[in-house]
Amino acid sequence: MGVLLEIDPVTLLLVPPALVLLAAISLAQFGMVFRAFSSFAKARDGMLGAVQPVLRNVALHLESTLGNADRFQPGLTHVLLMAILLAVVLSMKSLSRAVVNANSKRD
Repeated sequence: MGVLLEIDPVTLLLVPPALVLLAAISLAQFGMVFRAFSSFAKARDGMLGAVQPVLRNVALHLESTLGNADRFQPGLTHVLLMAILLAVVLSMKSLSRAVVNANSKRD
């Protein structure tokens, strides 16, 4: 509970919208990479002919999971889940530092 009390109100107000914006941008970027990878894997005259069958299989599995690459549209749920994931990853350092400090005070 001590970690939550150390957060100032400005950070508390500005970080969540920034995380949602960052999540939306990263999902849009993933959509572009997904479309480019899928079109590269389906190309007949690819530069990397030796790995083309592997790329085609990976693209097939990605499209079976995420749907058609040309129609990939991340929704609000995707953006919010990505924002939560970013918040967890970005807060790991401070949380681990707080745990180490708490354990060192006990010893």
